[in-house]
Amino acid sequence: VPTHDCSTYLPDALGSVFDQTLDLFELIVVDDGSTDATTEVLRRCGDARLRTVTQPRQGAAAARNRGVSMARAPFLAFLDADDLWHPDKLRAQCAALAVEPGLDMVFGHVEEFDDVTGEVRLAAPGYSSGTMMVRRPAFMSVGQFSVAWQVGEFIDWYLRATELGLTGDVLPEVVLLRRLHDSNSGRTAGDDRQEYLRIIKNALNEA
Repeated sequence: VPTHDCSTYLPDALGSVFDQTLDLFELIVVDDGSTDATTEVLRRCGDARLRTVTQPRQGAAAARNRGVSMARAPFLAFLDADDLWHPDKLRAQCAALAVEPGLDMVFGHVEEFDDVTGEVRLAAPGYSSGTMMVRRPAFMSVGQFSVAWQVGEFIDWYLRATELGLTGDVLPEVVLLRRLHDSNSGRTAGDDRQEYLRIIKNALNEA
């Protein structure tokens, strides 16, 4: 879980991990230079499965990479500090990877909800870091998330994974609840959209 000044939502995100129906996991939170109450939120957590580390502000990609470097489990999964996992996410995805030994990564559906009104949008297949579970060797074969991108690090990683021929599947279940709020509602507009286009262009040029 990479986090930067997200203490308002972080307790809910952590709670959604601790409430998993499959409780065999390690939770790593990388505090990416927060200046709010994040340190206090983590201090109050008191769960032995939580490991934390603080680093100077470097961005989400660097924070995810730091978490990967600390992780000891055979599978990797990611969660933004303002989103929530469905309680059955880990169980469903671990089961899918166990049934298909040749499967490198598995995704699921995502449901979006408005933080103010509570309005829920229809669930849809989701290809994002928050919906993914990936085998560690498969992730490492692709390499780390690129710190060259501000918001498109997962798109870049996924395109590289596809180019390498990694196999993936999408579960019909909802695995991620994405919170819509003022700080993220415009993330696919303006400069961010241009970054996504540059990532895709780079991938095509290298193909």
